[in-house]
Amino acid sequence: MSKALTVIVGSLAVLVLAGCSSLEKRSQKLQLGMSQAAAIKVLASDFSVVAARVEADGSPVSVLKFSESKKRELFLYFRQDKLAQWGDTEALKAMPPAPSTTDRQP
Repeated sequence: MSKALTVIVGSLAVLVLAGCSSLEKRSQKLQLGMSQAAAIKVLASDFSVVAARVEADGSPVSVLKFSESKKRELFLYFRQDKLAQWGDTEALKAMPPAPSTTDRQP
């Protein structure tokens, strides 16, 4: 009986440790264009919706915040339920602005 208990406890420990991979490591599996539900499944963490709006063309935009601690926060930006960008606040501030549609050549 004690051998079976050892196997059960060991299996539970492995499952707990596997589920506790860091937010940074899990974020490496994110892909631009994935759905909000798929991104939440990949990160498997507590999150909050920190912003949402409807743009002039009627498309929804939302921002989710995932955090492990105050120093480890990850923001995901969705446009029409597709992941458009993600990162921490410093990385996102450093990104150049997206070109406007008038800047593009036909």
